Amino acid sequence: MNPEQFIQNSTLLTSVFGQLPKFHDGEIVSLKLEISSSGFYPKLVLLLSILHFGKRYQIELEFNNVMKNSFENFSNQNSIWEMNFEKLENSILCTIEANCGLSAEIECETVSVNFVKVID
Repeated sequence: MNPEQFIQNSTLLTSVFGQLPKFHDGEIVSLKLEISSSGFYPKLVLLLSILHFGKRYQIELEFNNVMKNSFENFSNQNSIWEMNFEKLENSILCTIEANCGLSAEIECETVSVNFVKVID
């Protein structure tokens, strides 16, 4: 299944990038794991920065009801090699492969794009 079909507000990304990006050479600027008010499992918010045709964009992704997570090597530079989304039977799996810094696996109920904005 195409990730655009199950990532909420994915049109915010496709309207800028033409398709859902793999975020190659993008950077994870911050990650915030917090108690969810809507469910038993926590919520994770990732803030990404990516250069596209000479413009730097900031993107916020929200992972709701995070059932499983694995994070390795968060550092002062968290460059992404590739970010993939896969629809499982009852969840979504996001895999982040790193150029350097953070690599991760996040299994959750929903993923949504909160915003995409130009920062310079």
